[in-house]
Amino acid sequence: MGRRARDRRRQQQQRQERGGDGGGGGGDRAGWAGGYPEIVKENELFERYYRELGIVPAGEWDAFMAALREPLPATLRITGYRSHAKEILHCLKEKYFRELQDLEVDGQKVEMPQSLSWYPEELAWHTNLSRKILRKSPQLEKFHQFLVSETECGNISRQEAVSMIPPLLLNVNPHHKVLDMCAAPGSKTAQLIEMLHADMSVPFPKGFVIANDVDNKRCYLLVHQAKRLNSPCIMVVNHDASSIPNLQIDVDGRKEVLFYDRILCDVPCSGDGTMRKNIDVWKKWTTQNSLQLHGLQLRIATRGVEQLAEGGRMVYSTCSLNPIENEAVIASLLEKSQGALELADVSSELPGLKRMPGITKWKVMLKDGQWFEEWKDVPSNRQTQIRPTMFPVKDEEKLKAMNLERWPPPSKKMKLFGFKEDPFVFLPEDDPLFLPIQKFYALDPSFPKMNLLTRTQEGKKRQLYMVSKELRNVLLNNSEKMKVINTGIKVWSRNSDGEQFGCAFRLAQEGIYTLYPFIHARIINVCIEDVKILLTQENPFLSKFSSETQKKVKDMAMGSIVLKYDPDPEKPDDLQCPIVLCGWQGKTSLRAFVPKNERLHYLRMMGVEVFKAKRKEEESESKTEEEVQHRLAQTEEGMDVEDKEHDLVTKMEAEIGEESSHSPVESSAVEVENKSEDLDQSSKNANSHVSQESKDTDTSNVKD
Repeated sequence: MGRRARDRRRQQQQRQERGGDGGGGGGDRAGWAGGYPEIVKENELFERYYRELGIVPAGEWDAFMAALREPLPATLRITGYRSHAKEILHCLKEKYFRELQDLEVDGQKVEMPQSLSWYPEELAWHTNLSRKILRKSPQLEKFHQFLVSETECGNISRQEAVSMIPPLLLNVNPHHKVLDMCAAPGSKTAQLIEMLHADMSVPFPKGFVIANDVDNKRCYLLVHQAKRLNSPCIMVVNHDASSIPNLQIDVDGRKEVLFYDRILCDVPCSGDGTMRKNIDVWKKWTTQNSLQLHGLQLRIATRGVEQLAEGGRMVYSTCSLNPIENEAVIASLLEKSQGALELADVSSELPGLKRMPGITKWKVMLKDGQWFEEWKDVPSNRQTQIRPTMFPVKDEEKLKAMNLERWPPPSKKMKLFGFKEDPFVFLPEDDPLFLPIQKFYALDPSFPKMNLLTRTQEGKKRQLYMVSKELRNVLLNNSEKMKVINTGIKVWSRNSDGEQFGCAFRLAQEGIYTLYPFIHARIINVCIEDVKILLTQENPFLSKFSSETQKKVKDMAMGSIVLKYDPDPEKPDDLQCPIVLCGWQGKTSLRAFVPKNERLHYLRMMGVEVFKAKRKEEESESKTEEEVQHRLAQTEEGMDVEDKEHDLVTKMEAEIGEESSHSPVESSAVEVENKSEDLDQSSKNANSHVSQESKDTDTSNVKD
C-alpha cells in the first residue's frame, strides 16, 4: 500500500472515530444500521403508485414498507465448483461463526450468520453485521478480514441474496453455451462459470460463458471477477446488448449461427427494489425512470430471445418492483413470439424461497400522477413517453393462441469505432516453441495444444493462455465482428532462467488446475507440513522438507515444478481437499509461486492463524509494510512483469511466514486490508482504449 493510500485510510478512520462515517443513525446504533446518513425514508408518489397497483397482498402493506426501511443484510456465497468449498464452509462454521457465539459489542449481542435455506448445500449466508461493527472487536474484525481475503482469492463472493437467484433458475449444465447479456460487475457471471465446472475432474467443459457489457470500463471489473475463477471457458466482450452481433461457429466444416442454450438477461433498471441498499431511491423515485427504460429493456430481451436455441431457457431479471419493467416486457415478448416462447413455471425450483406470482393487470402513471388504463386513453402528446407495450394484454384468447416464430437478426452494421485490444493469436501447429514445453513436462498426447494462444502477433511470446475447444471455435470464426476484452487462462509464463534447464516457460498458478491432468513429469507429492513450509517461508532450503520430499527432488533438474498435496482420509483432522501449487526447484531450495491471498487461503484451511491485530503505532505500521514489500520483491524474483501487474489486481497487503533461510519474518500474518485501489487497478487498462460509441444504456441505472 502506498503512502497516499495509507493517508487516505487514516483520514477515513479518523472521520469514523469522530462519528463521520455517514453521520446519522443515532450514535453507536449507526454501526448496526449500516452507518447511513439521516434521510427521510418516505416517498408519497411511490406509496400511492404501488398501493394502487396492488403488488402487495392486502394487510401486508405496513410490514412491506417497514421492511424497505430496514438495512439490507450482508450476504456471502462460497464458490461451489471448487473442491475447497466444503473446507471453507467447515472453516466458517467451526472457527469464525463459533467465535461469534455469545459475543457482545457495545452491549448488543451479535447475531449469528444464517444460511439461506433455498441456496443449495449451505453455500450462501447472510448477516446483519455492518463494516463498522465488524471492526469494533478483534473477533469480528478477524471475520471481516477473512471475508476480504477469501473474496480476493475467488473462494467467496460477497453478493446480495436476490442477485443469486437468476443464475440458479437458469439451471446451467457443463455442456451449455451461455450468454450473459448485461454482465458487469460480474457476480452472476461468476455463478454461471462455477456451474460449468461442477465436475472439477473435467478440465475443459464443453460449455462456455460469453459475458457482455456495454460499458468498456465496467468490462474490466467483469474481467477481474472472472479471473478469480481461473476458467478457460469464459470470454468477456464489449457490445450494446440490444444489438449484440450474431456469432458463427464451425460445425463439421460448415458455418452455423451460434444459438445459446442459456441466456441471462439481467437488464439495466430503475432499481426501486434496492431501496434498502440504495437509499437515494427514496428521494429520486418517480415513474418516469421506468417509462424511460422500458424500451431499452424490451430491445435487450428481444435480442436475447433471437439468439436463444430451441428448447433453451432465458431468465429475464431486474432489481425493480415495477410491472412496466417486468410483466409488461415479458407480456410483450410472449405476444410477439406468437407461441415461440412459453413462460416457464419455476415454482417448484429453489424450495424455501419465498415468492409471489406476477400480476396480470396494471396501469401506467406519469410522474405528475396521471393514470392511464389502456393505450387508447393516452393523448397524442404523451405517446412518446408511453408506449403500447407498457400495457397488459386484454384479449385472453390472444394470450392463449401464441405460435412459434423466430425473428430475423437486426440488419444494422456494427461499428467498432477505433476499438483496439491486443490480438488473440493461436499457436501454430508446428510452432517450435511448444516442443521443449511438451518434453520438459511430459505432457500427455491428449493435451489440446491447438487451444494455446498468445496476445502478440510478432516478437517474443511472453505468456501462453488456454481456452476450451468451443471458445477457440468462437474466436476463430468471429474475430472481425466481436469486441473481445479478455478470454483464456494463463498457463505458462516465460522465464529466461528456465532456458538453461531445458524449458523457457514456467507454470502459472492460475492455470495449474487446468494443466495438471495433462502433466506427467516434474510432480512432487508433498505432505501437509511441507505445504506449510512452502506457504510460510520465502525460499526454504531443501533440508527443511520431509525426507520423502528431499528424495523426490534429489535427481530432478532445476526449474518449474508441480507441488501436489493429497489428503489422507485416515487423518481427518488434516486438510481434506487436494492442493496443486506451482513451484520452482533451485539448487538447494524449493519455493512456491502462489499469489499472496491464495497462500492465506490454504493456510486458513490448514488451521494456521494468519491474522494479526491492527498496529497501534504509525511508525510500526510503516515499518511493517516496508518489510512486507521487501519480502514480496524477493518472493516475486523471477516472475515476469505481467505477474506483478496481476498481483496488483489480486492485491493483498499481507504476508505470512516463519524464520526463513534468508531473513527473519514475523511468525503471524500482518493485517489484511481491503482497498478500493485494488479494484480500480483492474479497470486501469480501460483508460488506454479509444472511447466507445455512446450507447443508450444509462450506466447510472441500478445493476447488481
